[in-house]
Amino acid sequence: MYHNHLAALHTAIIDAREGYSKAIEKAEDPDVLERLRAVDALHQAAHADIHRMLSTHGDKADDEGSLMGSVHKAVVTARSAILGLDDASLSAFASGEENTLEAYDEAIDETTNPADRTTLQRHREALASEVSKLNRQAQAGETAVI
Repeated sequence: MYHNHLAALHTAIIDAREGYSKAIEKAEDPDVLERLRAVDALHQAAHADIHRMLSTHGDKADDEGSLMGSVHKAVVTARSAILGLDDASLSAFASGEENTLEAYDEAIDETTNPADRTTLQRHREALASEVSKLNRQAQAGETAVI
């Protein structure tokens, strides 16, 4: 497989979406729910594009994800049961997305097709913007608690 990092990004996005799916199911705060849905929508769009890229270049686009998807769901379930999913909890999602941003960087560096590179950069920039929003909302929630 030529696109190792692209396939790894594809899997990371599938895994993240599993966690977001569970978080959206468990979240009760409308502001938290809005932010979670926004990031999940970005991942959904990116998944479709990356799946297409892999298929176009003859690579197998496996939609199964990895064990991390189950881990994400378990962590979200436990956190929601113990602490709830409030603004302050969004910092954990932002932290996890830092790994996804690194996966984007690796996939972008590996990608030689200019159109694919541009698409990946666009998705990365959109995710970076959402990570900033997650962090701001988390900080506001932490400040409100103090």
